Amino acid sequence: LCVTPEKKLHCSEESNADVRPPKAVVYSSNSNVLLSVMEQIYRLGLEENIAEIYESSSIADISQELFRFRYDIKESRVCPICSFENDVTAKKCTNTLIEVEVVMPQQQQAQQEFQQHRYLIEQQRIVQPLDVPLERMNGEPMTAYVKSRKYWKSGDTIRINIVEPHPLLSKRQSEEHWDRMGSNDCRKRALADRYLGRDWYFGPLCPPAVEANNGEMNETCVARLVKFQSCGAFHGSWYRGTKLLEMSVQRTKQDVFFLGLDAELGQGLDLSFVTNIFLLEPIEDAATLEQITSRAHRLGATGPVLVETIHAFFHLSEKMELALTAEQTISIEKDREKNGENEEALPTKKLLMDRKQEKATLLQKVVCEHCYRQFPSHAVAEEHEKKTCPRNPSSAHVADPYHLSSIYREIKPPPCPG
Repeated sequence: LCVTPEKKLHCSEESNADVRPPKAVVYSSNSNVLLSVMEQIYRLGLEENIAEIYESSSIADISQELFRFRYDIKESRVCPICSFENDVTAKKCTNTLIEVEVVMPQQQQAQQEFQQHRYLIEQQRIVQPLDVPLERMNGEPMTAYVKSRKYWKSGDTIRINIVEPHPLLSKRQSEEHWDRMGSNDCRKRALADRYLGRDWYFGPLCPPAVEANNGEMNETCVARLVKFQSCGAFHGSWYRGTKLLEMSVQRTKQDVFFLGLDAELGQGLDLSFVTNIFLLEPIEDAATLEQITSRAHRLGATGPVLVETIHAFFHLSEKMELALTAEQTISIEKDREKNGENEEALPTKKLLMDRKQEKATLLQKVVCEHCYRQFPSHAVAEEHEKKTCPRNPSSAHVADPYHLSSIYREIKPPPCPG
């Protein structure tokens, strides 16, 4: 966009304009719900725009992800072996490499002595699987085999790309370079372990030349998948080259505007730069709700924070819940009668309905959108907000117009039919 001097002057006069970059926190008390939602965001191709921290994350990983989320900068180290970008906290390269053994054509085996062609390849070099049963794919297309390692198994026959240099991958080092790095020791170890150990090296690709029907050389060949693991696991103590931790830290600009926040980490973080908080389920406890939202609305915040409750799953309608309650009652009575228990101990339909009524009464409590106090009805809550709530921005008692609770709202999907 072209900004004229008049527009710049006009923008500078608007002192209340919010020019902060969008930063949204997705919070859930259920880690499975959070994982499923973040997985859907990943499938949209927004991998570089997401930061995630979970209870199982280390302190170093949490610090690194928060740094990415706040400053839109990713710190990484490039592996000196495979040129993969690793997190700055990684001690060894985490890039998955695949050890394959090239399948020699029968006519070529007859023309020359047997020579073993064993290589480490990147995941991007897999073209297609050749003998993978459909049952293993669990309904997914065969193209998913190339993208995910969860479908791989030792012994699979695959077609691989042997073009060197590859247009999407870095250039490989020569055999002379790997001789200096200790590849001879690596081969001795692999031979002693009958190629069942973890040692091998990321050497150049020199598979047997296979001619196509038109006389040109093929860019692909058939190979057998031996094993797969991280690059750091393949290049063990025998490797005499530069280690990953010896590489300099590189900084890359990114646009990270989503943070997946686990329930166990919803307290104690400074998220004063956040503009939106998405709660994946309603939080009934007012104290817990304020504790979570106060991570963003605190000292240091320069603008409002919008909190939205998104009901990630549909809720049953009242008619369906009543039918389900009646079905549960009948099922319990049949089980008790079958086991010969006392009739007086049988739970009656009225008892279950009373419990249902009590639960509905608790769920119908209304939380004040400004001070988070609970009230039995909307009418009482609205009366409190208009006249007595000290944290309502429309009231003369409130001095902070950016208070988080003043813009709290809920987004609810329509109920299921039935």
